[in-house]
Amino acid sequence: MGDAVSASPIVVSGHRIRPSFLVAAFVATIAAFVPTLWNGFLRWDDRVFLVDNPHFRGFSAEHLQWMLTTTHHGPYQPLAWLTYAADHAIWGMDPRGYHLTSLLLHALSATLLVLVLARLLRRAVPALAERPGLVAGAAISGALLWSCHPLRVESVAWATERRDVLGGLLLAGSLLAWLRHVEHREDGVRFHRSTAYWVALVLFALSLATKTTPMAWFLVLLLLDTTLRRRMDVRARILEKLPFALVAIPLAAMAWHGQETSGSFRDFAEASWVDRILIGGYSPAFYAAKSLVPFDLRAHYERPEPLDPVATQLMIGLAVTCVVSLGTLILHKRWRNAAVAWWSYLLILAPVSGLATVGSHLVAERYSYTATLPLVVLAAGWGARWVATGGPERAGRAAAGAGFVIAILGVSSARLTTTWRDTATLFERVTILEPTNWRAHSMISLAEEDAGNTEHAIEHWTRALALPGYPKRGLANAHLAALALRESRNVEARTRAEQALTHVAEQPLALRTLATLAEKDGKPTEAAALFERVLAEVPTDALALYRLARIRWQEQRTEEVQDLMLRLLKRAPDHGGAWEIQGHVHALAGELRDAEDAYRRALELDADTAGAASALAGILASDGRHAEAETVLRKSLRRDPAAHALRHVLAVLLMQTGRAEEAESHARQVVEASPNDAQALALLGGIVFQRGERAEGVMLTTRAVIAAPNDPSQRLQLSGMLLRAGKYADARNQAERVLAAAQESGNDALAAAAQSLLDQVPPADE
Repeated sequence: MGDAVSASPIVVSGHRIRPSFLVAAFVATIAAFVPTLWNGFLRWDDRVFLVDNPHFRGFSAEHLQWMLTTTHHGPYQPLAWLTYAADHAIWGMDPRGYHLTSLLLHALSATLLVLVLARLLRRAVPALAERPGLVAGAAISGALLWSCHPLRVESVAWATERRDVLGGLLLAGSLLAWLRHVEHREDGVRFHRSTAYWVALVLFALSLATKTTPMAWFLVLLLLDTTLRRRMDVRARILEKLPFALVAIPLAAMAWHGQETSGSFRDFAEASWVDRILIGGYSPAFYAAKSLVPFDLRAHYERPEPLDPVATQLMIGLAVTCVVSLGTLILHKRWRNAAVAWWSYLLILAPVSGLATVGSHLVAERYSYTATLPLVVLAAGWGARWVATGGPERAGRAAAGAGFVIAILGVSSARLTTTWRDTATLFERVTILEPTNWRAHSMISLAEEDAGNTEHAIEHWTRALALPGYPKRGLANAHLAALALRESRNVEARTRAEQALTHVAEQPLALRTLATLAEKDGKPTEAAALFERVLAEVPTDALALYRLARIRWQEQRTEEVQDLMLRLLKRAPDHGGAWEIQGHVHALAGELRDAEDAYRRALELDADTAGAASALAGILASDGRHAEAETVLRKSLRRDPAAHALRHVLAVLLMQTGRAEEAESHARQVVEASPNDAQALALLGGIVFQRGERAEGVMLTTRAVIAAPNDPSQRLQLSGMLLRAGKYADARNQAERVLAAAQESGNDALAAAAQSLLDQVPPADE
């Protein structure tokens, strides 16, 4: 029975489409793009949309509100965000899961396109009405020519472009439902009673809630009527399409608002109408040509600045677009289907054709995803009509030819998909095909920085700066400053950062570099002011929030620290340093249990957070859990044996538990590594003094006093040692100095300790 069910055909417009055809379309599409499952997230948009964005990672009321209302970095795509949230629930942040979802959505679009083409071909090409086998063959061929084409790679292999594959699937579903409605409502009268009509409208609205490119879809449907329902009353046609227009208007307005507020349209005001017409006329010819000859495809096509209005490439593209558009208008009665397909293509492409300039690209292959669907329908119809006029031999040759072309396209797509493996690989291809592409050099530099390849990053930033008219000199110099700082070339770092600020007055990375240099120079006030300028430009800059919080913590401005930590943890909930400072805040407030939890969280996220390990060990020791405290410290020291501050804390803990010999060993290691560490010197001095080596103990503690003359604790310890060694005058001198300092600072506890020592010193005449 199972076999009978699986083999049952799907009826489409009176014809039977076997499930095997749909499975074949699905599997072939998967095969063409399966390398995407080995790709990672890119530095290019994937970081801001996914990697560094916690807002989509959950289905709480707060998460849902954000996803349904945000125009994060431009696009309004609530439905795409919901699919990302589902991915996160299943896969976490494993990029393979996100790529798998995009691949499955694209493959489903291919299967729906088979059904769409079958319905359209039967109605739009009367010669195929009685050729079900030919219709089915043309439908699957057309669907695979579209789905396996290398122009689809950018939309499928780039996690950020989920909106393309999801929006395309929903639009294909809407068109399929619309065609079913048309078959049952030839005259369009009482369209509101058609279930298929409302399904088409809802799917269209969902498509726009993913990507608003097909906002002029109602005009496409009007064009389709000239082929599918020629005798339909004009008024009925318009009324039937009006809901589609009404749905599109608010969603298109939301999308426009998002692009405008994000700064994506900043070039729109700068670009002249001549530039926009040139690009808008060139791009349709470009995508059509690349559909026919998909060579030299790449992730970025740089838009020349300034645009040459008489550039040969642009003029030829504009001329082709104008000739084809004018020709299809003049000959629309003779070539009706061609006219409908071409103008539908122009209408879908219009919002991303370049009439509204966004970004630094001239064209982008992802824009062809849904726009080229009408051209595929036209090609499938022409091919089917050509086969219909011949015999069986022609049909066989056509099938073999289509299969060969689809195989070539699929292999090409698979190879191109591998270049999307990582950012550097992707843009290395761009620099090979377009050596002067400044965006490519910038992206490679950023990727190499992330990978720690400083030399390669510097090389590409330098090459970018050497390009004439390079528009991002502030950014390049800022990154070169940060790279110089990474290698402790502080003078060069300062020079580069100052150069960056001459190009962009408040360049955040340059300001951050100068702030870090100020910290290193012991100027916390200057550093804090610079970090605040960074946050004025980028309120969510995690490093600036963290560093500023550390400075404010040292200044004991606890409330401000708490505010900064809340902002940081909202921006980067997995920031180990933030949890460490949060622990300090809890500890200061006496909330030791909360402090312990925060320190443990810090160590889970960043095992090298020495401050968190030290503070956690202190809380555990104060609670009598010495063994647990020792485990925390030793575990951290195994990861970083050079963490001398942790070794010092371990030595103190060992002394508290009566293991003086082992404590001395650790204290000596700290002193050997940091000969002027006052606290380590004082600790080691105290240990050896108790062991009976009084001279060495006094000597070490004296070194501690010299290393930190303003720290009374070392001087107080030295006074006690001198007293026990019988050097009463020296003991009195040191204790009196501690007492004077304590009285001046108002430290009553320290004053009492100093006075107690003085009371133990015999009078001078004794």
